[in-house]
Amino acid sequence: RDNGEWAKRKLEFLEQYGPVALKATRSKLSRVYVDLFAGPGINQPPPPQEPFAGSPLRALSLRSSSGEKFTDAYFINKDPLDHAALDARVSVAIENGDSRVSRGRVHVWRGDANERVTEILDAVHPKSYVFVFADPANPSQLPWRTIELLKSHRAHESMDLYTLFPYGMALSRMASYNADATEINAPALNAFYGDESWRSCMDFRKSGALSREFAQCMLDVYLAKLRSQWEYADVACEVRIGNRGLYKMLFATKAAAGRKIAQWATQKMVASPTQISLL
Repeated sequence: RDNGEWAKRKLEFLEQYGPVALKATRSKLSRVYVDLFAGPGINQPPPPQEPFAGSPLRALSLRSSSGEKFTDAYFINKDPLDHAALDARVSVAIENGDSRVSRGRVHVWRGDANERVTEILDAVHPKSYVFVFADPANPSQLPWRTIELLKSHRAHESMDLYTLFPYGMALSRMASYNADATEINAPALNAFYGDESWRSCMDFRKSGALSREFAQCMLDVYLAKLRSQWEYADVACEVRIGNRGLYKMLFATKAAAGRKIAQWATQKMVASPTQISLL
């Protein structure tokens, strides 16, 4: 997957949060990692920078300070080349001892994540801990109905969601200063938000001077919808190139412990040299 060094930012939260969450959920029946848009497993920044592992390979290697790991992993790709590449890289990771999840419990599936998510939830016991990583390339890949399905299908008791909010990448252009252009994109915005709640922000689109207020409103509306499902939801990190914000990563949980761990992980990231260099 073509990505710059900035893509490491969203992966940093996973590596900070994951080990602590695994330890906190050690009494659960199982601990399941789900990557809805898994990609080929390796990110390639522009040369001469070195390629680096994506979320699937990092998740397989995670463990807590006391040895807890994910017991199961599900990776979904719609693109056949991404699917084949990830399947091969997962096999190599397992053969080399770089995966803490056994081969029989790593599931690399090809298909549309929105269609296959119920299969995953059917396969996972409702009393298991589930960490869902949703990293779509554009808003159309992750409609709100899929977010609702994650919480409603079989009503899993312990599920965390780490998802991309693509404001700078897409939403800021879809909800345009031009009313006609916005209406063309309205069906896609409705699908992403699940309704027309985003329209409450359009008063801020009357002037470029209100661009910050508009961006905050679009984020707040989406966070409110997440909180209606998970109780707690907030920004885990922001990914930027220079002064340009690309997207935010949001984290949602209903567990008080998950909230505390997420806040701790975010603080660790803010203090890290990686964040300082990015900003």
